[in-house]
Amino acid sequence: RHIPTRVSTWQNDRAALPLFYTKKCQRKSNLITVNTKKENNHVSKATTPSILLCNPRSLANKLDEYQTIMLDNDVDVGVVSETWFSPHMPEPCLSIDGYTLFSKCRPTRRGGGVAIYVKNSIPARPLQDLLVPEELECLWVSVRPKRLPRGLSEIVLCAVYLPPSSPHQNLLLNHLITGTDEIRTRSPEAGITVLGDFNRLDISQLCNGNDLNQVVRTPTRG
Repeated sequence: RHIPTRVSTWQNDRAALPLFYTKKCQRKSNLITVNTKKENNHVSKATTPSILLCNPRSLANKLDEYQTIMLDNDVDVGVVSETWFSPHMPEPCLSIDGYTLFSKCRPTRRGGGVAIYVKNSIPARPLQDLLVPEELECLWVSVRPKRLPRGLSEIVLCAVYLPPSSPHQNLLLNHLITGTDEIRTRSPEAGITVLGDFNRLDISQLCNGNDLNQVVRTPTRG
């Protein structure tokens, strides 16, 4: 299978970054691209990183094509839900040239999993002090590009995958609300971006209580 993509442009210099941003693909797919990079005709010293979000339903067998998309579009951060990675897969086989991989996969069952690829030139670290319940497929990573808009000290990314009809919907919402509260308390100038596959979960409570804007307005899969 090929991975269809659609690149769009979005830019914001506020500390409250969007929850996630999507465009409906022309082909029936749940692969979307978030690009917050500056346009070529507007040179700016301070920009938020470009982000590509996709759900390939097994990335390992599409990794070469995914790497091409990342490199051709000069993507700063790639976020993947439903990686279908397993603990037995060697990390070098899942890596992309020029990027650092952060991943959380299911320990036993097939499917699911989330990953974040960050350009080697962008300092990044996992937020290990934000404890994620074992039942959740959720990954927190902080990135600190060299030139962020004024008022932003760092950008905290949270990659999420919630299976359809999951019994852990309330647990996920409580975890995201608690996690964003902790980040805002200790790092008031941090931007927060939560993105992934929520499968129609009502996230209004998360947005309203944490000054997050939901940017997804249309279905991202036919």
